[in-house]
Amino acid sequence: MAEKVKKLDLELGYRYSDFNTAGGTDTYKALFTWKALDSISFRGGYQAATRAPNVAELFQGPTQAVVFFPQEDPCSASTLAPWGNVASNANRAKVQQLCRQLIGNATSEFDTQTFNTPNGPNGWTRQSPTFFPLEIEVQTGNPKVLPETGKTWTLGTVITEPFGVSKLVTTLDAYRIEISDTISPQSSISTYNNCFNFNGASNPTYDVTNANCKLIQRNPTTGDRASVTALYSNLGTLLTQGVDLSVNWAHDLGPGQLRLDISINYINKFEYQTSPTSPVVNAKGTLDPIPASGGVTGGIYTYKTFSHVGYAWNGLTTSLGWQHLPSIRAAAASRRTMRACACGERTKHA
Repeated sequence: MAEKVKKLDLELGYRYSDFNTAGGTDTYKALFTWKALDSISFRGGYQAATRAPNVAELFQGPTQAVVFFPQEDPCSASTLAPWGNVASNANRAKVQQLCRQLIGNATSEFDTQTFNTPNGPNGWTRQSPTFFPLEIEVQTGNPKVLPETGKTWTLGTVITEPFGVSKLVTTLDAYRIEISDTISPQSSISTYNNCFNFNGASNPTYDVTNANCKLIQRNPTTGDRASVTALYSNLGTLLTQGVDLSVNWAHDLGPGQLRLDISINYINKFEYQTSPTSPVVNAKGTLDPIPASGGVTGGIYTYKTFSHVGYAWNGLTTSLGWQHLPSIRAAAASRRTMRACACGERTKHA
């Protein structure tokens, strides 16, 4: 047995923190590295982390940001939201009344417009441009935000000079990361969806005093969207898992050294919630902006590859790098999953 365990390293850690805004929190880890052979090592472990909200997330003053709003205005007759002001929505009259209450009167262009057919709310849209997929969010700190917690599992291997290939190192690591009570401004998309009862449960009476509706501001003259107050909140879960592969090789060539590096990331799963009670959304392979992570806009590609080739000589290095990305679907292609989640049970909202 001793011959098989060539070298085993264990790393254990624990930390307790006490915050006057968030109370006591625990952080701990258990990691291992097992060098089974001269050329093969295995590594992995588990880490549990807690992050208390920072000063900005607690107390930031109103700060404007322009964000993506792909479904368009649910009060518009051109909306892509099936729960909005469209003829196919059985609750269209309730939606229109809620829009009217958010605007604050029954005399705005929402009720009186004649530039579209039909006139009035059944045909109301923005005038120019009709479809406007952006929104102004007024991001604001929230003293009621609780800490977010993260759990990370990793398992991998390091292979050095396989098959006797000099200066070749290959690593392969699988990971799973789950964040609960994710701290981020509640997105304007989530706010509008919940105000307009997108799931049949978030505002079933179409009440303008609903907590989400209170965050919406509309223009009292044109009836158009004005802004949304985006409070920092605990937004539920964010889960990602995948595999990282890297290959690094060097070879003495002439007076210097030729180097080749290739890394590949494959995402098996990327899911999130926009609020603790919202359905889990599967964003893998889409341009979904991921509100739960602060509005990632680069896309959740199924895989990415990065390659570099370079030459080093006498302290000088020159290299060429390139990246490959596969095709990706639009943000609207992200879909709800059936996975239930009770991760938001301890979350407070403003």
